[in-house]
Amino acid sequence: MSNTNNQEAFEIGSFKGTIQGKTVLVQCDSRLEAQAAWLLKTIEDVSEESNDPIRDNWTLELGFSVVILIERDGMFVVCEPDFDEDPFESVVEDVSRSLWVVVMQNEIGETTGTSEHFKIPRFDETVVLRKGALEEERIFLQRDEAEPSDDDEDGEAVQDSGWYIGGADDEDDDEDGGDDSDDKYEACYVYQLLESRPMALSVMALPVGYVAVLDGEDIEAIYDEEDENVWHPDEDEEESK
Repeated sequence: MSNTNNQEAFEIGSFKGTIQGKTVLVQCDSRLEAQAAWLLKTIEDVSEESNDPIRDNWTLELGFSVVILIERDGMFVVCEPDFDEDPFESVVEDVSRSLWVVVMQNEIGETTGTSEHFKIPRFDETVVLRKGALEEERIFLQRDEAEPSDDDEDGEAVQDSGWYIGGADDEDDDEDGGDDSDDKYEACYVYQLLESRPMALSVMALPVGYVAVLDGEDIEAIYDEEDENVWHPDEDEEESK
């Protein structure tokens, strides 16, 4: 699987729906028209089922992200956190990234048969990294049980995702007695991988005990709790023919 979230050349499409007599606008990559329609229907269904009418600043958890309805010029524009700047304080009127992550994670779930067991980390959860790993071509991601919540330097609660990212040769280094000191590691927020390693987000809904190996922006293998490789996209393509 290669990175489908090609941000280099695409057009923004505008997709409107009427919910509770109000116009709701979804703006996203034009290739995501089907997902935009799904999002509009999801907003309508959740609003009705929760008896929570849409309004300015109405929010909805959407996989790793959250979407916010902002009232603009007589309609409600669906926004996502501003992942390029400050997702904790600002939003953008383009939900392409939120929808692309949904698409990528769904593809992983269908191919590996793990969709029913997904545990999707939010954009504001943290990932532990071996320093420098994200600059390497081949990396592995391993999910363990999340650590208890901690506080950041501002006293805000920070939730661990349970994910660790290291270089593909880290295991060999450990066997050779490599450095295992605390200064070998660092942490980042899940959303920061959108810029540095977007394909890593595609596997992050996988259950505890799973390991994924990435070669550049291609998935090389996904191992389940029994250490069996469950990543066989070519077989799925053959079955669909």
